[in-house]
Amino acid sequence: MAGCINSQTVDVTVNTNSLTISPNTAICQGGSAVLTVSGANTYSWSNGSLFNMATVMPTISTVYSVNGTDVHNCALSTSVTVSVNSLPNVSASASKQTICKGEAVTLTGSGASTYTWNNGDTGSSVTYTLPIDVQYYYSVTGVDANGCANTASVSVMVSKCTDITENTAEQFSVFPNSNNGNFNIKGLTSGKQIVVNIYNALGGLVKTQVVKGNGSVDISGAARGIYFVYITDSDNRMQVTRMIVE
Repeated sequence: MAGCINSQTVDVTVNTNSLTISPNTAICQGGSAVLTVSGANTYSWSNGSLFNMATVMPTISTVYSVNGTDVHNCALSTSVTVSVNSLPNVSASASKQTICKGEAVTLTGSGASTYTWNNGDTGSSVTYTLPIDVQYYYSVTGVDANGCANTASVSVMVSKCTDITENTAEQFSVFPNSNNGNFNIKGLTSGKQIVVNIYNALGGLVKTQVVKGNGSVDISGAARGIYFVYITDSDNRMQVTRMIVE
């Protein structure tokens, strides 16, 4: 035996390719996120997208996975988490829902971190003096610590309020104060003509009726809640009374 030795070499390449995906992200409820991936020739996302980019709108926090095939026909995979933050529970309120012309009212927003009112003012509380006897509408957008926003609204009814007395029965009385929509009005002078305007809690006019001194008013079709009865007599004296329809 001659004891001859021969050898041969071969190169083996280990594929170290991997997918690069956009980082975990958070969105607000109702929002969307654009996810991107690179490092392969073909892609298949868990939401069905076949591109390197996928737009998702999850309603709850969700993990999205993507599979890819590179130039060596090797299978690659990775995933990303999209968290969903709830919207802030923003509310708006007024120090008074019904005020007199020229009176000030304070509006307050709550449930968020920062607030912007529809007239551009900022802050959780704003105060306005309302000069015209109309109904004013305000909205506030609140943004929380996660950058999520929500909106709430409030209205204020402004009256001329000439010689107003409230629930004193000095000129007129409304009874029963809690009723099913049928109530009576009694004036000190039974023959005096009076005009009755009834507004709901949002300032909407429900009914106008003219009665003489003593009379009855029927709004039995109205929804349950608080109503404001504005009574004006022929001498331009006005009285405002709160009434509850049960």
